[in-house]
Amino acid sequence: MSDPVLPTILAVGGQHACVVLSQSRGTMCWGANDLGQLGNGSYTQSDFAVAVDSSDLGVSVDALAAGDKHTCATVNGGKSLSCWGDNTNGQLGTGGNVSSNLPAWAGAPDAEPCITWSVIAAGLSNTCGASASTNAIYCWGAGATGANGDEDTLFDQYRPNPSAMTLPNLSSITARGGTFYALASTGELYAWGDNSYGQAGLGLGARVVPAPMLVANNATTIASGLNFACMTSGTPTEQQLSCFGDNSLGQLGPGSDMSMSNVPVVVSPGSTGEWTSIGASYNTVFAFQTAGNFGAADIVASKIVRQTVKSLARDAEALAPASVEPARAPEAVGPSSDDVPSDDAPPTGLYAWGSNEAGALLISSPMGQEVVSPAFAAVDISSVDGGVDYACGLMGSAPNVACWGLNSSGQLGSGVADIYTSIPVPLNLGYPVTNLSAGASHVCVNLGDDAPQMTWCWGANEAGQLGDGTYSSSATPTPAWEGGSPFSKVAAGGAHTCAIRPSNLSLMCWGDNTYGQMGVNIVGGNSNQPQTVADVPGYGAGEWLFVAAGASNTCGTLATTGVYCWGSAATGGNGNNDLVYNVLLPSSMVVAEITPAGIAGKNNTFFVWSSDGIAFAWGENSSGQTGLIDYPPIVATASALEITGIKAIAAGNDFGLALQSDSSVFSFGSNASGQLGIGSTAAVSGPQQVLGQWTDIGAGGSAGYAVGVPSS
Repeated sequence: MSDPVLPTILAVGGQHACVVLSQSRGTMCWGANDLGQLGNGSYTQSDFAVAVDSSDLGVSVDALAAGDKHTCATVNGGKSLSCWGDNTNGQLGTGGNVSSNLPAWAGAPDAEPCITWSVIAAGLSNTCGASASTNAIYCWGAGATGANGDEDTLFDQYRPNPSAMTLPNLSSITARGGTFYALASTGELYAWGDNSYGQAGLGLGARVVPAPMLVANNATTIASGLNFACMTSGTPTEQQLSCFGDNSLGQLGPGSDMSMSNVPVVVSPGSTGEWTSIGASYNTVFAFQTAGNFGAADIVASKIVRQTVKSLARDAEALAPASVEPARAPEAVGPSSDDVPSDDAPPTGLYAWGSNEAGALLISSPMGQEVVSPAFAAVDISSVDGGVDYACGLMGSAPNVACWGLNSSGQLGSGVADIYTSIPVPLNLGYPVTNLSAGASHVCVNLGDDAPQMTWCWGANEAGQLGDGTYSSSATPTPAWEGGSPFSKVAAGGAHTCAIRPSNLSLMCWGDNTYGQMGVNIVGGNSNQPQTVADVPGYGAGEWLFVAAGASNTCGTLATTGVYCWGSAATGGNGNNDLVYNVLLPSSMVVAEITPAGIAGKNNTFFVWSSDGIAFAWGENSSGQTGLIDYPPIVATASALEITGIKAIAAGNDFGLALQSDSSVFSFGSNASGQLGIGSTAAVSGPQQVLGQWTDIGAGGSAGYAVGVPSS
């Protein structure tokens, strides 16, 4: 008796499905065929399986993917890729946009002309595949949703170029709508593309995600619906199921009518078993548990069923997960009301307010709009620092750095210099980021001690502020003083940068020196490489603890003698009561006999605070940005703030934020763009409370940031 012919690979698209048959019986498809997605040379729908034309495709298919109205397959051990059906946006990868009702060969990436494809995935109007040798992921098709992952949302891609990302240990790529997910066997899950329902799971507002971003680092499986996704995560013995995105039909399974969620919502098991595998159709999730006691045949049958129930996905609504067993009707079991998140409770995360010019607030409000109260921006971003209409922050527990907003000089570090992006662009520097500082149009970070090169900078470089030996801007991170002694704390200013060397706590600066802000005892003579700051008269080299860089000044704290500033005199940034003569080296003490806990400065205003919560301010005060009440437009000497218990201060261009030990935040200065976060753009005098409980603060040009949760 011969072996039966069985389906070995199954792919389900929008209104069609395809299978690869055993015994070299080829590929068969059925369903809608209005754009040739069945691949049989016709445009007639079929209620039964019809053979895909094998004259070019052959009968030995290695992988199969069905999109909304197109299908792709790899053959010859992955050495060739063939697609058919809708090609309106170039999703067939043939180099044009003419649809085909017969299999057509897709092109190879320019970077890998002899590519061997390992995995493929097809979505609404895009296709992605990965290289077996490099794990580089290539995508093509519609550009508008960002599903190509190449940061280009203006132009469609007709061929597999360029690479969206390279993911070591890549195990799968998944898509169904306009969002793609890539999962590594080591647990890293990335998402990119459409995020109109939060289906990227990144905690962002409704927006395009044009480049891959990390969703989780312990994921084990991922299943994608039309505008939602579910994943399992955790250890092999303890798996958690969570879903995110559209919930208009109960796709997230939390037993609630919440319309959507942009962060993963945990799904309580329908029984006492552990989640073992998941699947999704357009609007329905299927999940398996150990308690189901399935046999192998049941699992195969259930897998086919779950992939072909499009009518159920569109018409049925199940608001809580149902336990499914063979030959038994499903019984709905929902989580308790205590487990259901409240739609009214604001989530804990990063909040932003002020000017949203160029997308600097990382929220879904229109560009340029003023946001006068804290608006939720993201879940997993902290330590934000901003420049002119852009900002960067730390992501994840590692952590990594991500930037967003204006990108005219490449200050987002994304590899290209363009106008802006309103979503965070993650940068993989290979090591945890320990210190981040954003200047006017450039950024510098420090990496962990294990990194071979500890300090990296990117963005504008007209004065040499990147410290890489050139005066050319860089849209990708470049090492500062490559091969030199490492730096620990770094501060980026208007067009200069300073950093402390951990080996001897000496201070070095580079970049703009128009006003002597490098502190090397000369005026002028910009430097594109680090120069050692001059000794403090009477104290020698000294041991520097903290440093802050403004537009034309630098301030630092010494371990034993206090706070010193140097640079331009005009706006009081030196704090020495002299508005005429620039200071070329750290010779004037601003604050004495203080145990500094930190220092901050941006533009022309500076702050220092002590370990007991007392803060001092000096410099420009034209908008009240020192936080001092009834002081002149320039505060020429350091003066104590009335608010106490200060843990941190963040300075914007013309405003400031202060975080207190009781988790309160006060804002002060200009409110023309709502940067005080007090619910209006009204001009006010003195510090104003930003209502909520906060753990971290940051500031950009006219944008404020805080991590925590606001109060109504």
